[in-house]
Amino acid sequence: MDNKDLLLEFDQKQFSIIESWHNVSIKEDFLYVKYFSNWISFNAICYALFHKEAVRERVDIDDIKKLPEIKSRLELEESIYLEEGQISATERNIKLKLKFPEKINFTIKQRFTEDYIFKKFSNKFQNDFVFNENDLDLIALKDALKKHNGRIYVIDMSRSDQYELLIDDIDKMSSNGIITLLEDNSLSSIVNVLYQIRCNIFHGGKEPGDNHDDLIVKAANPILNRLVEFFIYIDPNERLDRIKDIIKYRHEIPKSEVLWGGAYLIITYDNYSVYNKDHNERYPDDLIIRTNYCKELSWLIYELCKVYQSKLGREMFRSLGEAMNNSLQENKDIYNVFSDTLIKYNELVNNH
Repeated sequence: MDNKDLLLEFDQKQFSIIESWHNVSIKEDFLYVKYFSNWISFNAICYALFHKEAVRERVDIDDIKKLPEIKSRLELEESIYLEEGQISATERNIKLKLKFPEKINFTIKQRFTEDYIFKKFSNKFQNDFVFNENDLDLIALKDALKKHNGRIYVIDMSRSDQYELLIDDIDKMSSNGIITLLEDNSLSSIVNVLYQIRCNIFHGGKEPGDNHDDLIVKAANPILNRLVEFFIYIDPNERLDRIKDIIKYRHEIPKSEVLWGGAYLIITYDNYSVYNKDHNERYPDDLIIRTNYCKELSWLIYELCKVYQSKLGREMFRSLGEAMNNSLQENKDIYNVFSDTLIKYNELVNNH
């Protein structure tokens, strides 16, 4: 699927949310913030595309007190015949009352089913994301997940007690969802693993500073980042042309809702509401640009970052910030500040 066609799948608000959270992941150095920022962006993509289909019927057990008795019977009997049953409907739900002679009641409700949107994503885009055995990002993730027995999987940390009991039965744990395997290169397996890593982080199952946890999160983020960038990718030359047209024709400048703050460059409001006056006493290497145009200049940095950062590296930000700061101190208007920054950017590229 062509990237331009994909952009038409989102309205402007959705695209802004997707790109804003991705921008957070770009500027962040902390592994976990980087990962869950990218995950929120990925989640927004999947939700925008598939949320209507993800409102599905779910079954809730109204009273689970009798369930252990039924499970005990099933250990002795292959099947249990229903003695009495009743189905009724309310305005939104369906009720099932069953008697074995134990009684158990179910309610069928329509609910948003989160994991369904990720399954739909994997099915729809499996041909757009092809990972082979030589993919360095995939190799790194598999190495991070490889266990002492040679198998490759991530554990559902909310069920770690069951994992300890069944540790020698990998297939049973996989079928029961205690672990998620990554022993093929399919998009569905990769997305399932990324989702489980997300769950472990969000539900308190991973600890920053733990070498093993850090390794997994660090290895997972590049693949997650690739999934997100596929949807917000714009050709680098188109990005540069857009910036040049803004400068040349003095078009309205887009504003980033995420202010740039990373790699020793901080772009913030023209006051001390966020960064105190003594910030440089504590962090002398930071260049702080305080300006009413902080959102416009942050947008420019993010755009240039997406064009060429992979080749220039993070050291480019300080130089771009110095060019911005010099122009602002000379009281140039915002379009000339953009122009001076772009000149510095081209100089960095040509000298690279």
